[in-house]
Amino acid sequence: MIEAKRAKLTKGRLFILCFTAFVEYCCIGILLTVIPFYIAKTAPSLNAAVLSIGLVQSSFGISQVATASFVGALSDRFGRRNTLMTTLISTSILVYLLSFTHQLYWILILRLLTGTCQHSLVIVTAYVSSLSETKDIPANLSKISASNGIGFIAGASLVGLISHHGLAACIQIAAALTLINSIVVFLRLPIEKVQGEYHTSFSNSADILSLFTSKLKGIKDIFKLDRQKLLYYSFVLQSVAGFTSFSIWAIYFKIKFSWTAQQAGASLFVFGVTLLISQIFLPPILLRKISIYQLTLLSLTSSAIISFLFGVASDPVYIYFLIIINIFGCLSDSMIRSMICSQFSAEIQGAVMGKIGSLYALGPCLAPLIGSAITLPYSTSTNDSTLSLIPFAGISLMYALALVAIISYKKNSQTKLAFMMGKN
Repeated sequence: MIEAKRAKLTKGRLFILCFTAFVEYCCIGILLTVIPFYIAKTAPSLNAAVLSIGLVQSSFGISQVATASFVGALSDRFGRRNTLMTTLISTSILVYLLSFTHQLYWILILRLLTGTCQHSLVIVTAYVSSLSETKDIPANLSKISASNGIGFIAGASLVGLISHHGLAACIQIAAALTLINSIVVFLRLPIEKVQGEYHTSFSNSADILSLFTSKLKGIKDIFKLDRQKLLYYSFVLQSVAGFTSFSIWAIYFKIKFSWTAQQAGASLFVFGVTLLISQIFLPPILLRKISIYQLTLLSLTSSAIISFLFGVASDPVYIYFLIIINIFGCLSDSMIRSMICSQFSAEIQGAVMGKIGSLYALGPCLAPLIGSAITLPYSTSTNDSTLSLIPFAGISLMYALALVAIISYKKNSQTKLAFMMGKN
């Protein structure tokens, strides 16, 4: 049900939450850039390195899928600020320990444990959605998404500046930034004042165990309403499609256009700038004229078309052009999140965002496997131009299926929900 009233989210608090998301994704950008090379140093051969990198990346995603709902529920029970601080401090410690690890099995264990803690986005989005006016949720979540994109670009760029000091130094800087993030949260974010059982504590350890076992069923429970399934399927499909695109980006264009790492990085920088402009400026403007539902249709349609055109592009210049004109395609994630969270009360936004986080984590969990499967035929026969269409055609198909799911969801709706509000 849609809550009639929500507390107004002040600009100062929203700025701190955007800053938290920025720093968190700056650290993620550092780690995702450094860890593959860090793992490769421990592997005896190139094939072993490729296998190890895929295993570690998937394990991180799997642990996030398993624990996002639990962490989200904890933020409902103990408060967003306290839970956010705990996850940040835990992540900082685990990342710092990673910098001293030189055995593959310890890297795998530490990444698994980090995946159980690194849920800042779940808590931040729950904080924003629970304290925002219903009409402001899409724009506010878009600002969080923009902060994520800027942070990721900054993290990847920072690696280029500090990597000459060693990979371990890069990882330690990521740990230090995460710790600083927790201090900022402690000093600048107030404890939320929400009535009800929002801040009640568990009476004993059995209560915690009961909460954990119940929230492990979060992905299943979120599909309980048949009419809702299509909405969540669409969310998962667009997540998997987006992460698959990132997973094959460098290797695909290296094969097709002989791109270097610098050229691949430059294209991702252009994408980041496009994401920033899209998330900050477009939602407030477009949502005055069209509904969230219509904007989601526009975003998924754009992503499906542009993804296919990536595969047929015959000149590297076209890639940059396609990235820029796909400015609407960057909005689907925050718009679908808004459609989901607007249907629930503020007091349970942590559990809702936790379940959404579990679904979203299926992207980084499945994308490396799907990306390898759809790129392998082209990589083994680069002279066949037809095979070059397969990778991005597959991604385009996933976006198209997400679009169909959203359209079918509206047709199956029995009541007018928040995302059908029309002009906001």
